[in-house]
Amino acid sequence: MTSVPSRQDVPVESTWDHESVFLSFDAWREEYQAAIAALTDIESYKDTLSTGPARLAEWFEFSSGLARRVWKVYMYPALWQECDGNHEAIKGMVGQAQGLVGQYMAAAAFADPELLAMDRGTLLQWTSEEEALKLYHHYISNLLRTQKHVLSAEVEAALGMLSEPLGRVESIRNALTNMDMRFAPARSSAGETLPVVQSTRDKLLADSDRQVRKTTWNNYADRFLEMNKYLGGGLSGLGQAQCGDGASARL
Repeated sequence: MTSVPSRQDVPVESTWDHESVFLSFDAWREEYQAAIAALTDIESYKDTLSTGPARLAEWFEFSSGLARRVWKVYMYPALWQECDGNHEAIKGMVGQAQGLVGQYMAAAAFADPELLAMDRGTLLQWTSEEEALKLYHHYISNLLRTQKHVLSAEVEAALGMLSEPLGRVESIRNALTNMDMRFAPARSSAGETLPVVQSTRDKLLADSDRQVRKTTWNNYADRFLEMNKYLGGGLSGLGQAQCGDGASARL
């Protein structure tokens, strides 16, 4: 392969089936608005999870269903952007979806602290004996195991809201490395030039021609070294984002 085809020139059968997720951008926007509206229903569950196993089971069913909807709304433009990072409408949709994820995480942040405030024995008994809660027994056991890393509901909510701005750091880095950076072509032993892009890198690094492997690696790595100041700042911010999202890295 001596050139990389543009997105519109790629055969449909070689692209991901985005219509299996949402039939159109309008369908995505409808579900985005519906998910935003559904976030308001979370409030009714606050301070009620300890009232009985049935209420707790209802919360788990509702929250897990809403989480699937939220992440589906996010993954659609995120995956699309991986395939076509220059699509302006998709860039805006990714930003909207990141905001939705942050709002969901903040709104649902009350749940773990509220569960941990319950009697440990009662909580484990419910998940062992209540049929609708047996599915969540491992989740509850793991939550109790990592209890010292769970903060107050207010702090957990703040961390949830931070997922949006900090998530944009990763988006900026991905845009730089996946779309804006250009690499010098690799060369074969026969003198053939081969384009080096993110989608061809792994294949070229596994090529049987040592010269192809060597020039691919050198040209790819050299470009990253040229951009190390920008990428270093992005990685620093991304590391802060991961620490903010990971319970094991908390206080």
